[in-house]
Amino acid sequence: MGSMCESQPISEKAEYYYTKFDSYANDTQVRDTVKLEPKLKNISGNQSCQVQLIIFTNSQRTASKPGGTTEQGKVDTTNNIMTFQKFFIMEYFFERDQPIEFRITGSINAVIKTSLPNIMGSRAQTFSRKIEDTDGVIFEIKGFSYRKKLTSTLNINIAVNGNTLYGKGLIYTLTAKGNNLNPQNQILYRSELNTPLKNVKRIDFKLCSIPDIYLHKNFNYPYFTII
Repeated sequence: MGSMCESQPISEKAEYYYTKFDSYANDTQVRDTVKLEPKLKNISGNQSCQVQLIIFTNSQRTASKPGGTTEQGKVDTTNNIMTFQKFFIMEYFFERDQPIEFRITGSINAVIKTSLPNIMGSRAQTFSRKIEDTDGVIFEIKGFSYRKKLTSTLNINIAVNGNTLYGKGLIYTLTAKGNNLNPQNQILYRSELNTPLKNVKRIDFKLCSIPDIYLHKNFNYPYFTII
C-alpha cells in the first residue's frame, strides 16, 4: 500500500517577517549611506560638463574604482548654476579617511580632491571649491544622509488581473535579495490567501506596509513572487 501524505493547511492571514531585521539599526552607528549631488556655480549657459566620481580604496590614492559619471549638465541661466540629474551614492564609514576625487570634463577640465568625511563634516554637509583657471566657477558637492530614511514606511498595493482566476487561491511574498555579505534571501512579507469569485477577473490584496530597510548593507532591493 502506498503511503499517504497529509497536506498542510495554508494560512489565510497575512504575515510580516521583517522584525528579523532589528539588528540593522545597530549598523548605522558605524556606517551610513550617503547621496552626493554635484553642482557648478558661476558658469555660463554655453558650457557643457560632466562630473565623474573616483573612489580611492587606500589612503595613498594609488588604487581606485569608478563611482559613477553624471550626464552633461544643464545651466539655469537665471542663476548661472549647472545641475545634474544623476548623483552618486557611497557607503560612509565614520572612522575611515575615504579619499575621493571629482573629475570634471567638457568645457571645463579639472580635478577636485577631497574625502567623504570632509564633505559630510562641512557646514550644511556642503563642500565647495573654486576651480582654477576659470572665471570664478565654483564646484559644489552636497551630501545627504540616508540614515533617517530607514524610519520611513513603504506601502505596497498588489493586484492580479486575468480571465481564469476563479478557483485559484493566490498569495504573494515580498523578499529581500541577499548580496555578497549575506547571500541568503530574507522573506519580508507574505500576503493573505485570496480566492476570487467566479465572475471576478481581478484580485486586490490588502495594503502591505513595511519599513524602508533596503539600504541595510546585507540586502539588495526586494522582489515579488506570486504563488
